[in-house]
Amino acid sequence: MIGLFRKKDKPEEKFAEQLYSHVVKAARNPFFYDALEVPDTVDGRFEMISLHETLAIMRLELFAERAVDISQALFDAMFLDMDRSLREMGISDLRIPKHMKRMLNGFNGRALAYKAAIEANDEDLLGEAVRKNIYGTLETVDPSHIDQLCTYIDMQWKHLQTLNLEDFQNGKNIFIGREEQ
Repeated sequence: MIGLFRKKDKPEEKFAEQLYSHVVKAARNPFFYDALEVPDTVDGRFEMISLHETLAIMRLELFAERAVDISQALFDAMFLDMDRSLREMGISDLRIPKHMKRMLNGFNGRALAYKAAIEANDEDLLGEAVRKNIYGTLETVDPSHIDQLCTYIDMQWKHLQTLNLEDFQNGKNIFIGREEQ
């Protein structure tokens, strides 16, 4: 996070900004909010961005040393956007650090939960992570929505594994799915 507020002059930072735009586009797919009833709130959108960001970072990690700087720059791009969003919502400068710390901790916990479930290929663990995080603010959730979101995550992860680093750099079809994306 040290490099979070630096001027973007490195190629991996520009690349990460472009990749982050794909993360946000996928996370804003109306299908999640309409058909799967993901809460269309600041928290719900953060959840969907966190999910897609985690998937992208997990894939970048598999490129090892070739993508360490890109992965860090992608993480930085997300939290620079979160900082900007908080300011646009009118959060005072004095309260921003507290909110950012909470968001960083939340993202890290979600990323670990999704990563553990995906790497273990454990549908129950993934379903629990989705229920707790994405639908955590709701009292009741249609179990079919959790199942559909888990299927979506599995589909995205399988797709991302077919991409090479050059595919990420070209920026085409990073995330696949519904036409609304």
